[in-house]
Amino acid sequence: MIIESNKPILNSLKLNSIAKESVVVSNMDDLHEVSRHINNNNLKYLILGEGTNIIPPEFFDGLIIKSNFNFTSFYSPKIINVGSAVNWDELVQFTIENKIKGFENLSLIPGSVGASPIQNIGAYGAEVSSLIDEVECFDFKKNESINLSNNKTAIIQGLQGYIVVEHKDTLLICKKSQEQSIKKYVSDLKREKGTDLS
Repeated sequence: MIIESNKPILNSLKLNSIAKESVVVSNMDDLHEVSRHINNNNLKYLILGEGTNIIPPEFFDGLIIKSNFNFTSFYSPKIINVGSAVNWDELVQFTIENKIKGFENLSLIPGSVGASPIQNIGAYGAEVSSLIDEVECFDFKKNESINLSNNKTAIIQGLQGYIVVEHKDTLLICKKSQEQSIKKYVSDLKREKGTDLS
């Protein structure tokens, strides 16, 4: 793993943008090393896929993390394990060729697989959330993997200086500075789902 300085942030709008630091991660060891680098240097960071649907600043004073997890493998005959760097449309074509139903209406959407759960890619009545069984994430602050199953609610309110509260089918991720919002989310979850996070 090599951390580069002053590298362009590639984006679909072809805007000129430079990152203070950039790194490509290819395995779990890289993720752990990047996590230590972020925490030891108190760095801002951005995980970037193919750079679609973003407007980067002229200069990002932090670390751009690019995934090189570029694999597609069968977990079972109709369940596949896909890396975050795989191009979304290439995944759709793979599923069509392998007779895995549900992806065909999601063709020609730009971006990578890693962005798909965040954006909940959807078109023509189909949504990626109905096709995902589980997402493996990496928590750079805690330097550990987190598995999010599809039957779990995830509330995300920021990425830096955040707290994580997990309870049965709910995962709450919020900035520490958003205490009032956290209390509201907890109250809403208790009212709507009967989930008590206190």
